[in-house]
Formats: sequence, C-alpha cells, structure tokens
Amino acid sequence: MTAAATTTLAIAAAAPAAADPADTSFLNSLRTAGVSTADPATTEALGRSICPALVKPGSSFAEAVATARNGGVPPFLAGFFAGLAIQHYCPQMINSIGNGSFLDQMASLRGMNIPGL
Repeated sequence: MTAAATTTLAIAAAAPAAADPADTSFLNSLRTAGVSTADPATTEALGRSICPALVKPGSSFAEAVATARNGGVPPFLAGFFAGLAIQHYCPQMINSIGNGSFLDQMASLRGMNIPGL
C-alpha cells in the first residue's frame, strides 16, 4: 500500500469568506486531488474571486487563471484551481468557456508531489 503524496498550496493573503457548502465542496475537491491548503479561508476567498474575473468585459479563462496565479497559485496548478473554482462557485460559466473538459485534470493530479510548496 502506498501513501498518496500531498501538496500544500500557499496562497497570498485575502479576505476570508463566510463558509458555505460551496466552500466546503471546493476545499474537499482540492484535497481529493491531493492539494492541501495552509489557510482554508484564504483559499476559499481566492476561489470565489475567480468568477468575477470571468464576467469582466473581454475576459476569458486565461483571466481566471491569471487571477489564481496572482493569488499565489503556482503556474502549473493555476488552470486546475481556476477550473475547480468555476465548477463550485459559478458552474453556469462552464458552457461559456468551453465544454468543461479542463476539469478532468483532477484524476491526473491526484497524489502529485509538487516540490517547493
């Protein structure tokens, strides 16, 4: 039996959000993918900031990824983080950015050991 490696996601400070089922589900999805967080409230707040990034005029999924990166998510994990945030906080946006297949990355990230985090 092998133990799954866990990655800790260090995110820049942001205002904590009030806990609700979407927050719990978002954090659980990150954990399922093998990504742990040092500060769940900050991670939730960053996750919640992804949806407003998508509704700005001229924005795209790249803008959501940039929001995640600017919040401290490593570049190689930012697209996954943004996709997961969209799935949990504004699922109605998935059709506007494609068919949602970018969310299928979760299986390949499970147990990933990310050096330096």
